[in-house]
Amino acid sequence: MKSLIPDDYRSKYHRARVNILYSAIWINEYIRGFMEQFDLTPQQHNILRIIHRSDKPLNVLQIRDRMFEKLSDASRLIDRLELKGLVQKKKSVEDRRLVEITLTEKGNALTEKILEAIAELDSPMKELNEEEADVLSELLMKMRKENCKQIEQ
Repeated sequence: MKSLIPDDYRSKYHRARVNILYSAIWINEYIRGFMEQFDLTPQQHNILRIIHRSDKPLNVLQIRDRMFEKLSDASRLIDRLELKGLVQKKKSVEDRRLVEITLTEKGNALTEKILEAIAELDSPMKELNEEEADVLSELLMKMRKENCKQIEQ
C-alpha cells in the first residue's frame, strides 16, 4: 500500500510540517467520528465542555475566547445546542445586553456521559509509549510557543 505522505521533502522541517498536517487531519477525523455517537460536532462538544467546567453562566464572548478554534461561529453553535435541549440562554440580570448560557440537565448528563468515554480518544496515540507522548507534547508546545510570539509581534 502506498503511503499518503510523499517521500520527497525539501528539508527535515518540510517533512515535519507535512507529518503534523496529516496527523492533525487524521486526529480531527477520529474525534469527529467519536462525537457522532453523541450527535455532536467537535466544536459543539468543546462548547459543552467549556460551560461544564465553569462555575457560573458564561456569555458568548467568554465561550468563544476559550474555544480551541477561535474563528468558530460560537453563536450559531450555541443556537444548535439550544435546539437540541442541551443549553439554555437567558438575559443577564447584571447586564441586559448579555445573554448567559448554562447547561440544561440533559446537556449536563450528556457531557458527563462523554467524559466517561473520552479515554477512547487516546487510542490513536497508543502507538507511542508515555515517554514518547510526553516528548511529542513538549516539542509541539515549544513550536507553538515560539511561533505564537512571532505572530503577536
